[in-house]
Amino acid sequence: MNSRSVFGFSLLGVLVALVVLSVVLGGVVKATGVYARNEAYLEEHVMAHWVAMNVIAERRLLRVFPGAGVQFGEEQMGMRQWYWRATISETAEAEIRKVFVEVFLTSGRDQAPVSVLNGYIPKP
Repeated sequence: MNSRSVFGFSLLGVLVALVVLSVVLGGVVKATGVYARNEAYLEEHVMAHWVAMNVIAERRLLRVFPGAGVQFGEEQMGMRQWYWRATISETAEAEIRKVFVEVFLTSGRDQAPVSVLNGYIPKP
Protein backbone atom coordinates (compact mmCIF):
# COMPACT_ATOMS: atom_id res chain seq x y z
CA MET A 1 0.00 0.00 0.00
CA ASN A 2 1.16 3.45 -0.82
CA SER A 3 2.09 5.54 2.19
CA ARG A 4 0.32 8.60 0.85
CA SER A 5 -3.46 8.73 0.96
CA VAL A 6 -5.19 10.15 -2.07
CA PHE A 7 -8.44 11.99 -1.53
CA GLY A 8 -10.73 13.34 -4.22
CA PHE A 9 -12.65 12.18 -7.25
CA SER A 10 -11.35 10.34 -10.21
CA LEU A 11 -11.88 11.72 -13.71
CA LEU A 12 -14.16 8.79 -14.55
CA GLY A 13 -16.30 9.42 -11.46
CA VAL A 14 -16.70 13.09 -12.37
CA LEU A 15 -17.68 12.23 -15.97
CA VAL A 16 -20.30 9.73 -14.81
CA ALA A 17 -21.74 12.31 -12.41
CA LEU A 18 -21.92 14.91 -15.20
CA VAL A 19 -23.72 12.47 -17.52
CA VAL A 20 -26.27 11.64 -14.82
CA LEU A 21 -26.75 15.34 -14.04
CA SER A 22 -27.23 16.23 -17.71
CA VAL A 23 -29.86 13.49 -18.17
CA VAL A 24 -31.77 14.67 -15.07
CA LEU A 25 -31.61 18.34 -16.09
CA GLY A 26 -32.75 17.47 -19.61
CA GLY A 27 -35.81 15.77 -18.16
CA VAL A 28 -36.54 18.76 -15.93
CA VAL A 29 -36.32 21.18 -18.87
CA LYS A 30 -38.63 18.99 -20.99
CA ALA A 31 -41.16 18.65 -18.17
CA THR A 32 -41.15 22.41 -17.63
CA GLY A 33 -41.81 23.02 -21.32
CA VAL A 34 -44.70 20.54 -21.36
CA TYR A 35 -46.17 22.14 -18.24
CA ALA A 36 -46.00 25.63 -19.80
CA ARG A 37 -47.71 24.45 -23.01
CA ASN A 38 -50.44 22.66 -21.05
CA GLU A 39 -51.04 25.71 -18.88
CA ALA A 40 -51.52 27.95 -21.92
CA TYR A 41 -53.80 25.36 -23.58
CA LEU A 42 -55.99 25.02 -20.49
CA GLU A 43 -56.20 28.77 -19.94
CA GLU A 44 -57.32 29.29 -23.55
CA HIS A 45 -59.97 26.58 -23.37
CA VAL A 46 -61.33 27.70 -19.99
CA MET A 47 -61.66 31.30 -21.20
CA ALA A 48 -63.42 30.17 -24.38
CA HIS A 49 -65.79 28.00 -22.33
CA TRP A 50 -66.63 30.99 -20.11
CA VAL A 51 -67.37 33.05 -23.21
CA ALA A 52 -69.78 30.35 -24.44
CA MET A 53 -71.45 30.20 -21.02
CA ASN A 54 -71.85 34.00 -21.06
CA VAL A 55 -73.47 33.92 -24.51
CA ILE A 56 -76.07 31.41 -23.34
CA ALA A 57 -76.66 33.30 -20.08
CA GLU A 58 -77.14 36.58 -21.97
CA ARG A 59 -79.72 34.95 -24.26
CA ARG A 60 -81.62 33.71 -21.20
CA LEU A 61 -81.47 37.11 -19.48
CA LEU A 62 -82.91 38.92 -22.51
CA ARG A 63 -86.25 37.34 -21.61
CA VAL A 64 -87.07 37.15 -25.34
CA PHE A 65 -87.93 33.84 -26.93
CA PRO A 66 -85.49 33.64 -29.86
CA GLY A 67 -86.37 32.36 -33.28
CA ALA A 68 -84.29 29.74 -35.03
CA GLY A 69 -81.20 31.12 -36.75
CA VAL A 70 -77.56 32.02 -36.39
CA GLN A 71 -76.14 34.90 -34.36
CA PHE A 72 -72.57 36.20 -34.39
CA GLY A 73 -70.74 38.32 -31.89
CA GLU A 74 -67.54 39.05 -30.05
CA GLU A 75 -66.59 39.41 -26.43
CA GLN A 76 -63.59 40.69 -24.51
CA MET A 77 -62.35 38.32 -21.82
CA GLY A 78 -58.94 37.69 -20.30
CA MET A 79 -57.27 40.54 -22.24
CA ARG A 80 -58.24 38.85 -25.50
CA GLN A 81 -60.97 39.28 -28.09
CA TRP A 82 -63.12 36.20 -28.63
CA TYR A 83 -65.51 35.59 -31.52
CA TRP A 84 -68.58 33.41 -31.24
CA ARG A 85 -71.36 31.92 -33.32
CA ALA A 86 -74.65 30.87 -31.70
CA THR A 87 -76.90 28.55 -33.68
CA ILE A 88 -80.43 28.59 -32.29
CA SER A 89 -82.71 25.75 -33.30
CA GLU A 90 -86.14 24.44 -32.43
CA THR A 91 -86.59 21.39 -30.23
CA ALA A 92 -89.31 18.77 -29.92
CA GLU A 93 -90.74 20.92 -27.13
CA ALA A 94 -92.31 24.04 -28.68
CA GLU A 95 -91.45 26.27 -25.72
CA ILE A 96 -87.73 25.47 -25.62
CA ARG A 97 -84.95 26.50 -28.01
CA LYS A 98 -81.55 24.83 -28.26
CA VAL A 99 -78.49 27.08 -28.44
CA PHE A 100 -75.24 25.70 -29.85
CA VAL A 101 -72.35 28.13 -29.20
CA GLU A 102 -68.93 27.91 -30.86
CA VAL A 103 -66.08 30.17 -29.72
CA PHE A 104 -63.18 31.10 -32.02
CA LEU A 105 -59.86 32.91 -31.75
CA THR A 106 -60.26 34.85 -35.00
CA SER A 107 -63.12 36.75 -36.54
CA GLY A 108 -63.00 34.59 -39.68
CA ARG A 109 -64.51 31.67 -37.78
CA ASP A 110 -63.06 29.37 -40.43
CA GLN A 111 -60.91 27.26 -38.10
CA ALA A 112 -61.96 24.71 -35.52
CA PRO A 113 -63.66 26.29 -32.49
CA VAL A 114 -61.71 26.52 -29.25
CA SER A 115 -64.82 25.65 -27.25
CA VAL A 116 -68.31 24.37 -28.00
CA LEU A 117 -71.28 24.46 -25.62
CA ASN A 118 -74.96 23.50 -25.84
CA GLY A 119 -77.67 25.21 -23.85
CA TYR A 120 -81.42 25.61 -23.76
CA ILE A 121 -83.62 28.69 -23.50
CA PRO A 122 -87.16 28.35 -22.17
CA LYS A 123 -90.03 30.56 -23.29
CA PRO A 124 -90.42 33.38 -20.73
